[in-house]
Amino acid sequence: MTGNALQCLPHRANSYRTYPTEKEKGIPQKKVSGLAWFQGRPGLSALAKPTVIRINTAIRISLLAFNEKVMAGREMSRKEMFLHGEKNCLRPLPSKRYVLKERKIMTVGRNSYVSLFKHHYSVPKEYVGKRVTILYNADMVEIYCSMNLIATHDRCDIPYTYSWKRNTTCRDTMVLMTRIWKNFSGVPRKWTISC
Repeated sequence: MTGNALQCLPHRANSYRTYPTEKEKGIPQKKVSGLAWFQGRPGLSALAKPTVIRINTAIRISLLAFNEKVMAGREMSRKEMFLHGEKNCLRPLPSKRYVLKERKIMTVGRNSYVSLFKHHYSVPKEYVGKRVTILYNADMVEIYCSMNLIATHDRCDIPYTYSWKRNTTCRDTMVLMTRIWKNFSGVPRKWTISC
């Protein structure tokens, strides 16, 4: 290709700028600038055929050399500073892996249930009509009211069914609700009991 590569770019509204921005660069041009960065680094440009494994190995070697080099204006390297000052303050990793949870805010219904993905979970009857926060993941559902844990359930994704615990729902309420639903639809509802 002869001539300036910028002449091939389409006409832009702001013609006072003679160089493309990152958004205006095409994919091949971004790859070339990435290779230019790669070739400008000592130790990385010596790779004959760059693969992901070779690049990661070369980066790891460069990082080790960088961390062991004495810092400007100090008598210690980054590695020595970590070993002397910060390593003793670190605690071991927790044995139980951290699990991300989703959050929803809902109001407890008159039947003392909250609904999550069309499955109903019981809540103590004292919280009827109050706003609660539901934290859930793939295994558990936790229900909080003003930062106090009020109920926990195993997660169940069967739609239009109910999970209840003996300590959260009054049995008379459940019998009454079952009677109402039988009279309304003629089909008894399914109950999932989690004790």
